Amino acid sequence: MEGLNNRSLISAPVSAIIITLMICFTALFVTGYFDEPAENYATVHFDGGFKKIGVIGQQSYFSEVKIEKDNEVLASGSIEDVVETLSYGLDSADDPQNSTLVAGVTISGSAGISWVGSESSFKLNVEEIDMKSTSESEILVRQAIEELNAINDRIKAEHQDISDRALTFSENPGVSFTLSKIISALRDF
Repeated sequence: MEGLNNRSLISAPVSAIIITLMICFTALFVTGYFDEPAENYATVHFDGGFKKIGVIGQQSYFSEVKIEKDNEVLASGSIEDVVETLSYGLDSADDPQNSTLVAGVTISGSAGISWVGSESSFKLNVEEIDMKSTSESEILVRQAIEELNAINDRIKAEHQDISDRALTFSENPGVSFTLSKIISALRDF
């Protein structure tokens, strides 16, 4: 043992560099730098462009319909509400199968998907509702109910597929900005 040299295998400057690198890699690992960024930041694409809505907290389908005559709203609400109103009138009619809406009555509105995001909310109109009863072309109440129910059923059945086509997801820009600031500060240090 007397012949062993007291010289160390690693010099002090090399060991300081190794320890510094270990601390830096540990800090980067703890902050999640090596993790895949979560792509949960939503952008809605529609005919008029796009809108960033952030992380989605809620998705649902909606419908807003109103029945009017001479600019007076006779009934309004969701498709279910309006169908219920029309059905109530149909139940009290003398001939429910051939009961028509009076000339000048319009049923209008829209149905689609709505999202509540961390930055903003958005409603995407998927179906437009526009029916008008005229003296030349009266609308059967039964037909109006069937059309409204068909729109409602279609939106309920297809809202997830429509949502998948309308949304794109990316990394939250706020997170990537913060992380880039930390890394920049580490570089400057």
